[in-house]
Amino acid sequence: MAIRSKEFVGIAEGLKSHELSMKGKIEGLKGTISELSEVKRSLDSRVLYLEAALAAAYEDTDEDGDPDYGRIAAIEAQISSAERELSEVEWQLDTANGELSQSQAELESVLEEKDRTLFEIQERARKTSQNISIAGGMFGAYSGVGSSLQSSMQTSLTSLSQAASILD
Repeated sequence: MAIRSKEFVGIAEGLKSHELSMKGKIEGLKGTISELSEVKRSLDSRVLYLEAALAAAYEDTDEDGDPDYGRIAAIEAQISSAERELSEVEWQLDTANGELSQSQAELESVLEEKDRTLFEIQERARKTSQNISIAGGMFGAYSGVGSSLQSSMQTSLTSLSQAASILD
């Protein structure tokens, strides 16, 4: 079924809206990934610091040569907690990266559809413009029909121009 010229305006608005929505989602995901990456770096540093503190705790002995096992246990608990947090952040980061890839693929698809639609609009406008010229050339008994056709096609051309401007 052929698309009427004025229906292209709705199609163009839908494509532009989807494009802007996907661009917004992508920017949001990039921000989330940046924040999660910073948290991950911080947790990595915390784990390294705690591991160094643990090694130092084993080296720090009392006069009998025994380390402070209470301190060691506390540091090991902190390491375990930090590693759990790190694991959660890495999972969130993987999820966000996956969503980003999907969103970028969807945006690419929308942009391709936008290009196809814009090409179709341009082709339809070119043909309509040619038909307006032909209708304008009608004379005699057909001049009334030509004028009516010309007016109708001019309305179609206006709709096509509006749709094209929405798509940029």
